[in-house]
Amino acid sequence: MKNNSQLKKVLVVDDEFEVASALVENLNSLGDNFSIEMVNSAEEALTKIRNERYDLLLTDYKMPDMNGLVLAKAIRKASPDTQVVLMTGYGTAEIRNKVKDMELGGYIDKPFTMAQIIKVVKRAVENTQGEDPFRSGELSLEKSMDEHISKLLADTNATCVLLLSSGGYLIETAGKTNGLNAPGVGALVAANFAASAALAKLLGSNSIFKSSYHEGPDYNIYAHDINGELLLVVIFNSTIKPGFVWHFAKQAATTLAPLVEKQPPEIGGLYGDQFDAADEDAVATWLMSLDLLDDEEHDE
Repeated sequence: MKNNSQLKKVLVVDDEFEVASALVENLNSLGDNFSIEMVNSAEEALTKIRNERYDLLLTDYKMPDMNGLVLAKAIRKASPDTQVVLMTGYGTAEIRNKVKDMELGGYIDKPFTMAQIIKVVKRAVENTQGEDPFRSGELSLEKSMDEHISKLLADTNATCVLLLSSGGYLIETAGKTNGLNAPGVGALVAANFAASAALAKLLGSNSIFKSSYHEGPDYNIYAHDINGELLLVVIFNSTIKPGFVWHFAKQAATTLAPLVEKQPPEIGGLYGDQFDAADEDAVATWLMSLDLLDDEEHDE
């Protein structure tokens, strides 16, 4: 029997029963070292946390009784040693900054794969109290990444450069982004790469396409895979030669690859070795995200 002191207890919080159940079912694959439980409200989570010890709380952001950040603050007071990982389909720079400021155990944006969630949970429970998974050694790393992205901007004379997670989440930017719907661009570029992974599979290849290019009358968009988990996107004027941008973007991606391996656990791959490119459900999820994005633009 496993010593209770060695057992890692995880509490999943999501107001959608089906989602919480699916997470619990998949997290049970972590083995006997983990005990996975679920509740369907923030209030239930607080009650459990006040009465039992949990190593990790995996919570949705948008819930009817209170959002995930408010719950995280309450958890910090009730159980300071409990790590908190936030899941959300409403990823914004503001939410990410709040997660950093609160020194939470991680952040992951939807849609995600179960392989990503498992990776996030394993890494979060390994962090001991007092360690900051976002900031311990990350300040110099972030500065280095910023420098490489800014250099790419200068080398190509591009309008802007975006660093995205494969889920389309905006991680870093350089250049002029005013008036640009950067989250929308990120979602569409990531969707394109997810679809291209499925296309590669249909062509009999187990590898992904490393880059994509979109040409327009005023602006062009070049995107390059970094490590199967992150994307580098260059938006540039149509007067700039694409081959010129390709050269420097590929160079920057190669330089960034070893750096991003050290990034926090919310950055995960969707279309790399954790993604079955032939999975029609995964592709359908991306198509749905595009439909939602299109609906939002029409509502404005």
